[in-house]
Order: sequence, then structure tokens, then C-alpha cells
Amino acid sequence: MNLLVAHRRIHLPGRFLQSINQATGLHFVHGRSDLLGAARDLFLRYEEHGFPFTDCTTFSVIKEIRTTNAPTPERHFRIMGFNSLLVD
Repeated sequence: MNLLVAHRRIHLPGRFLQSINQATGLHFVHGRSDLLGAARDLFLRYEEHGFPFTDCTTFSVIKEIRTTNAPTPERHFRIMGFNSLLVD
């Protein structure tokens, strides 16, 4: 969502939300204290990298679902050892 807005594609987030709500192959992970704690730990452990807390939360979720693929071009994910599916 943020990527679409940052690239001034303000007409797309609504459509994107609608399509993911209708998708059958997606797994939604709701905020939980253990995931937030893991994100906090990563945020503090790697503070020299300047990772946004949102990315640290995503790192925790990706680790929990046991994948290495991240649908993002962000270098932070490559630094953490994930496969960035949208390399910039």
C-alpha cells in the first residue's frame, strides 16, 4: 500500500485491497504480542542498519510462516537473508 502511494498510484490501493480481500490463497496474520516482541528484538539487534519497525515486524512474520520470499524491493530484506521478489 505504501509503495503504491509513494509512487503516486493513489487510484490503485482501493483496488488492491479489494482484490486481496477476495483472494483465496492468502493467509492473514493478525498482530500478536509474540510477533511484536520478536520485531522489537530484531529492531534493537540490528539498529545500526536503521530498519523501520514495520520491516522488523514483517521479518518476524516471514520467519514464522517459514518462507524466504518477500514481495518487496527493499534492500533491508536482502540484508536479512530473504529473497526480494521485486528487486529494484
